[in-house]
Amino acid sequence: MEYIAIIVGIVVVVSVVAGVIATRYLTELTLWEREAGLLFRHGKFERELGAGRHRLWGAGYEVLRFDTRWRELQVAGQEMLTADRATVRLTAVAVYRIAEARLFHSVAEDATRVLYTAVQLALRDLAGAEGTEALIERKADLGASLVERLAGTAGELGVELREVAVRDLTLGGDLKRSFAAVVQARAESQAAVEKARGESAAIRTLANAARSFEANPHLLQLRYLQVLEDKGAGYGSTFVLGDPSDWLRKNT
Repeated sequence: MEYIAIIVGIVVVVSVVAGVIATRYLTELTLWEREAGLLFRHGKFERELGAGRHRLWGAGYEVLRFDTRWRELQVAGQEMLTADRATVRLTAVAVYRIAEARLFHSVAEDATRVLYTAVQLALRDLAGAEGTEALIERKADLGASLVERLAGTAGELGVELREVAVRDLTLGGDLKRSFAAVVQARAESQAAVEKARGESAAIRTLANAARSFEANPHLLQLRYLQVLEDKGAGYGSTFVLGDPSDWLRKNT
């Protein structure tokens, strides 16, 4: 019995020592598939960690986690001057994700802030290169130009840009009223053009009909009868054809 007690005591001591060692010198962690990990030891980068469970023996380890899912960065309410010196307010949204965690961590103190500033400056440059009217007309296509302008900065930051979209483009009060007046004038002008085209087409049709009737008098009489038939349909009307004065002479 004495030997059994000694063995049990040894096992307990070993377990306690192993637990202390494990607590101090074993680091266990799990990274999700949506995460990227950077492993540092005593402040020095060692390696990148992928998704899964990791056991690290030793002391002085630190792991930085980065969410690699797509996220949005909104650059809102930016007042800018266009090429024709008009003031517009623009809002852009960039969709991006962390593609290289080590670059994203090491290149800048705040990579997201640097990306924000880059989007802001690209938006300003793009607005300054366009006239107000061209900017409004190209609003849906501005995103592709912004992505192209930002590709270099995004790569340096370890970021992948999926898209940059200009969601809002607002004009100042006076400028907004001026453009509304221009749009209304264009609409009225277009309506007048369409009306003139319709009248021209009607005149051409009448002219063609007149030439046809002149060449074929019987065609005019046939058309005359058709009109009379259409006008009197369903009323039981009686039509007198010919010169009314002849009918009056015969019946008086």
